[in-house]
Amino acid sequence: MNAAAPDSRQPPEHSGRRTFIVSTALAVLGLIVAILAWRFPVGQDSDGSSDQRGQTVTGIDAEPSATQGTAPLSPTPATQVRYLNTITPEEGRRYLAPLPAGLSPTAEYAHAVTIACPSNQTGDTARELRYPLNQRYLAFTGTVTARFAASVSVPDPQVELTSIASERQRDGTLRASANESRRATAGHPSSMTLNVTGAEKLTVRISCEVPNGVVILTDARLTLSP
Repeated sequence: MNAAAPDSRQPPEHSGRRTFIVSTALAVLGLIVAILAWRFPVGQDSDGSSDQRGQTVTGIDAEPSATQGTAPLSPTPATQVRYLNTITPEEGRRYLAPLPAGLSPTAEYAHAVTIACPSNQTGDTARELRYPLNQRYLAFTGTVTARFAASVSVPDPQVELTSIASERQRDGTLRASANESRRATAGHPSSMTLNVTGAEKLTVRISCEVPNGVVILTDARLTLSP
């Protein structure tokens, strides 16, 4: 009679114990994975900083950097001016006079325009100079003052200067488009500004309370169009 083969099946208690160990090990492994995923989320380095290489951020208006092709701010160009004493008048040039004795061409008078006062006789009560502008300028600016001979008995005589901008009309005639007048004395200068945009001519007209004097524009200048 043949001997019975040994029964290789393990007792139920051994099988249940192995299942318990495997389940426990899987649970512990899952817990470790969860902790690592929480501690080191995807897309971050071990130091906690985000690794954005190869990523595109949308929906955010980022400040442009200097390397993104933005043009640097260019400096504002300085205002260009032309002094009136560098322009030859078309009319009235004979009324121009030198600076009075005692007034040297320092910074204040470096660009002075000096006009002799009229005699105040019949037909000579005002004097005019006309300058070509040719629509090249925006504004005329100047400071009016005066000087008189020591023999003048009137104390601190008054002068008046009127600047007139004229535009060319379709029929070829000139028509005044703007004007400014200032009164001044040697002791009380007066500044003026006249809009000459689009003007073809500038007329400077002077009158004096008494003769034997000059009207001085100490810093007469024209602002050039850009």
